[in-house]
Amino acid sequence: MEADNTGGRNIAVVTVGAVAGQLILIAAMPVLTRLYSPDEIGQYSALVAVLGLLTTIVCLHYELAIPLPKSDRIARRAAWVAMFAALALSGVVLMVLWLVAAPAVATLVGLGVEAVLWMIPACLVINGIGNVLMAWAIRVRAYNGLAASRAALGAGQAIPQLAAGFLGFGVSGLAVSQILGPAAAAAALAPAASSGSSGRWSLERDWRRLYAVARRYRKFPLITTWSSLINAIGAQLPVLALAPLFGPFVTGQFALAYRLLQVPLRLVGQSMSQVYLGSIAAGRANNDMTERTWQLLRFLAALGIPSFGVLGVVAPELFVVVFGDEWEQAGEFGRLLVPWLLMSFVATVMSPLVSVLQQQGRELGYQLLYAVTAIGALLLGAVADSPMVAVTLLGAIGALAIAAKVIWLARSVAIPVGRVLRLFAGEIARFAPLAIGLVALSQGVQSELLLLAAAAFGFAVIHWWNFRFRRIYTLNHVVRS
Repeated sequence: MEADNTGGRNIAVVTVGAVAGQLILIAAMPVLTRLYSPDEIGQYSALVAVLGLLTTIVCLHYELAIPLPKSDRIARRAAWVAMFAALALSGVVLMVLWLVAAPAVATLVGLGVEAVLWMIPACLVINGIGNVLMAWAIRVRAYNGLAASRAALGAGQAIPQLAAGFLGFGVSGLAVSQILGPAAAAAALAPAASSGSSGRWSLERDWRRLYAVARRYRKFPLITTWSSLINAIGAQLPVLALAPLFGPFVTGQFALAYRLLQVPLRLVGQSMSQVYLGSIAAGRANNDMTERTWQLLRFLAALGIPSFGVLGVVAPELFVVVFGDEWEQAGEFGRLLVPWLLMSFVATVMSPLVSVLQQQGRELGYQLLYAVTAIGALLLGAVADSPMVAVTLLGAIGALAIAAKVIWLARSVAIPVGRVLRLFAGEIARFAPLAIGLVALSQGVQSELLLLAAAAFGFAVIHWWNFRFRRIYTLNHVVRS
């Protein structure tokens, strides 16, 4: 029991650090959107999307090998292999920028500031070091360091961005945070590198031993890296595609909505998926995975449909009030992305089923399906020469692709498709009166604050009803041992 309590405290510590880092960034956004134009944020978002792809594979996932061996000596060699991989990838990127020419790369990703691209190799090196230190902190169970690094990452990005905005540095000021933030996170993790292990850190000069470790854990670069890269392409593709297709202004508007809409997935969805993982592990032993998953689906539908539905109705007014008049289109984009957000939220929480049922190959197929549908939606929008059409199709077609994955996961534990569809249709019908009322109110009043107040009241009432009378938020069937 003590071990279970300790494990729960460790998860809580790391979660608090992650939440703190995200909240720091979110709190800074209303100021940043008034310091930087949509064009500047669009150019910066294109850079972040490029980094999002490269940092996913910067160490070729050799950092995942660090917690595995019993010997600290072998673990340190794995750490050196991971860092050398990061240096190698950074060198390749530097050569591409030098040989292909930075202006061509800048045009490809929609960046208007060529000099910003030269920060990418430095960002990769620092992220690689941070990945290695994080893996070592996991190895030695330095959970306080992990939590501090997540908070430091948020502060290390937000504070330089605010300072640079007040000083008028533009895109370069935003971009430098991609160096300072990971550097702050790595500094917070550095003490863990010398804790809880035997021996000292020194540069490994025996290349044969490093090669032996690299070969021993070769499945990480050969298999895991590709799966992660495909997943990252699906996540970063919208911003990368919109930048050259529609320019930095549209990219900035979309990126703000896209980034904020993913917060529930990171803060709520991932935490709930950890709870569900423990539950279905026990459920598999007790042969009641079907009932546990069904109760989880009921919870997610009752929580997600009214929450994201309210957001979809009032998103334009919300973005104008919080971020300024320039960002109304971001709210329109957010409204169009709500179907995708809802299904992504459900799929994120249910994702542990993939590992428990050992269906990673099929999961990769659904990742490819989503990436292909996203490309198709954006290309159709480009043909129509309309960013609104592109984002509408992205939200709708992307939601259908992810819904197919949700249905597959439900069927994998013997929940019929019809039962899932009836569940979601019923929750949509319960939410419909509130949605109709808010839409009517938005047409009849000129005050954004009045509409947002009514939306908040309706949001609170519907969730109070679900909790008090439907008793659907208890999750007793899901978390019981």
